[in-house]
Amino acid sequence: MPAIPDPDDRTWLVSSQPIPDFICDAGFSVAGRLTTWREGTDGKSEEVLLAAVPPPRLPQRLPNVVVTADIVGRTTELIAYYQALITAATEAGLKDELRDPFPYFRVKLVIATNIALADFSWYDTVAEATTVLWAIGGFGRDNSEPQELLDDLDQGWRVRIAAWRGRIGLVEWDWEETEAPATAGVSFDAL
Repeated sequence: MPAIPDPDDRTWLVSSQPIPDFICDAGFSVAGRLTTWREGTDGKSEEVLLAAVPPPRLPQRLPNVVVTADIVGRTTELIAYYQALITAATEAGLKDELRDPFPYFRVKLVIATNIALADFSWYDTVAEATTVLWAIGGFGRDNSEPQELLDDLDQGWRVRIAAWRGRIGLVEWDWEETEAPATAGVSFDAL
């Protein structure tokens, strides 16, 4: 198992798996259903479906996620989806739950190819996604020394992003399960 990737360690960025085609964007949650959590008869929490809300007819590069690049000029369908979600939540008595972005209005950070390269499961807001996107977009492309862009740990998940010579390296893992990630991560060319 590799050590925790040190942003100053060039071997981490060099040994990460290169990803040629990727998207780095913010994505809107479009789960297509309204659910809540209740205590089951066995004392465990269980998810309960309250209403189906048909997702918008927009591309989903990841399951239940529409990235901003795919809604430019096509926001009407996304707005209609969220209006239907608000109506369903109001009818189910969950109007107060709509005040927070999670889970219904979650804006997730998306770094992906045909699969997510990282989950960023604790990022739920536009501000959180934007912070990372600005860090990735704003580093020096010709930096001769590795530069840490993000090192974040929350609710057991840890992500580290660093850049060096026009490449961005990313690794994410469950820090509560193991202090070091199972892989060296992935890297991709900066835009």
